[in-house]
Amino acid sequence: MTTKLNESEYYVTNDGLLYLNNTHRLLNQSEFIRDSQGIISICVNNGTNDISNINGISKYSVAESYITLVGLVISIPAQIITIIVYLCIPDLRTLPGKLLISLLSALFVAELLFLISSQITTSLVMCKYLAIVMHYSLLATIFWMNVMSFDAWHTFSGLTQIRSKGKHTKRFVLYSLYAWICPLVIVTVSLIFEYIPGNHGLYPEYGNSICWITNGKNLLWFFAIPVMIILCLNFVAFTLTARGLYLARKLSSKYLRKHNEMEFIICVKLFFIMGLTWTFAFLYTFTRIE
Repeated sequence: MTTKLNESEYYVTNDGLLYLNNTHRLLNQSEFIRDSQGIISICVNNGTNDISNINGISKYSVAESYITLVGLVISIPAQIITIIVYLCIPDLRTLPGKLLISLLSALFVAELLFLISSQITTSLVMCKYLAIVMHYSLLATIFWMNVMSFDAWHTFSGLTQIRSKGKHTKRFVLYSLYAWICPLVIVTVSLIFEYIPGNHGLYPEYGNSICWITNGKNLLWFFAIPVMIILCLNFVAFTLTARGLYLARKLSSKYLRKHNEMEFIICVKLFFIMGLTWTFAFLYTFTRIE
């Protein structure tokens, strides 16, 4: 199936790539056809690609694009300020504070690369590199959210009452190994499949038309499924944490302190803010209800 483009919707780069003005995407020569009259047509495979996602006829309004841009412009500096504040104030450099700094660091990289990738128009190599690093940083963000939910559960479950500074350091090191290495393993596996020869059908296809994983089926394996699993684990952890907090209040637990409650509230806010956005993203993917 093909759809034709108006001249105002595209231009052809010096490398022979097709740049779509509306979505800032680059298409390879194998993804479009130019007839003898110079008319460009986009090839679309039924059942695998949404036309509106491929041909640049944006299904997202200009207003939505500006809202995204404004959100990123506000979010990125806010993350930098928060990280600086937590690093400069000793009382905030608790274990939960360090976890928050790590999460915000990963999220900062992901959002910054997303902002930069929207401006990449000619370099497929740069787009591919951005897609790989963005894949890793987004996964790291999700895994740090998982660490925060587990640590909140550990705090209010009654498994520990007194934490020494040494134990905090050891725990943070273990958390860091988990949250930074697990995403690295996933991305490494995806890169192996990207470049390994054969017809295994598990190519992520980094940066082919956008600076992201462009193979929808394999996006499910290398990103969506790990994220969904982590979100489910986070939900269970926060549910158990809320129960532990309730019991601790009821029993007037000695180890329950006011700032611990505030740390839990921060975790809950982060869970709902980040968890709901990913949940709606998955719901749209499966339902296509705009």
